[in-house]
Amino acid sequence: MIQETRFVDWLSAIGSIIGAVGTVGAVIVALFQDQLRDWLFPASAVLELNDSLKELTKFGQQKNSEMSEALVYMVHLRVRNTSGRRSLHHCSVVLEELSLQSSGEGWRTQTLPVPLNFRWAPFEMRPLEIDLRAGETATVNLFWLYELSTDWLLDTKKPRKAIVKPVLAAEPNNFAGNLTSAGTIRYHISLRADELGEPVRAVFEVEWNGHWPETDESFDTKLRISRLSSASMIVRKQS
Repeated sequence: MIQETRFVDWLSAIGSIIGAVGTVGAVIVALFQDQLRDWLFPASAVLELNDSLKELTKFGQQKNSEMSEALVYMVHLRVRNTSGRRSLHHCSVVLEELSLQSSGEGWRTQTLPVPLNFRWAPFEMRPLEIDLRAGETATVNLFWLYELSTDWLLDTKKPRKAIVKPVLAAEPNNFAGNLTSAGTIRYHISLRADELGEPVRAVFEVEWNGHWPETDESFDTKLRISRLSSASMIVRKQS
């Protein structure tokens, strides 16, 4: 009887220990569930650029109280949620800085007072923040080559005026991020989401020779866009 009692007491003690460990474990999980989830299933995303992410379309514009259609080349980026099992909530892509070429001074970087939101495609329908399920992709409008006038239709000798503009939800006064003539500019952008510990950042360089591409095949000879590595970024902060 004594041995049986001791055995029962031993089992009871083990059960108490297991119960205590389970309780402590449940408390730890409850307190640190977000940290454990980030460690076990880290959130990640990428910004992708490829040659197929551009399209020629028409866009309505108002001039002298009349509506007309202008041609627009829209250049896109693809955002991909590379998280294995996690959704990304409130995803947005914003413009943080511009790098501009200064005569005789190389590049200088201008930090925007407030980051400016890019528009998701199609921008007429989508909000500034979207959710992406694990493995899902979405398209963001990066910039457009926008035809300013259709006067050349009346006189084919006139040059086709255009402008390179990032597709932003709002453009502040004195915005320096447009190309109205031949030149090169760098857009410093970031992808943000609730689950991302740090924004996913990238720099894209746009070089335009100032001419409208007469055909789709000539687009790459008129306008070039490339993603820069950190090693190629030699810039000076604007004071």
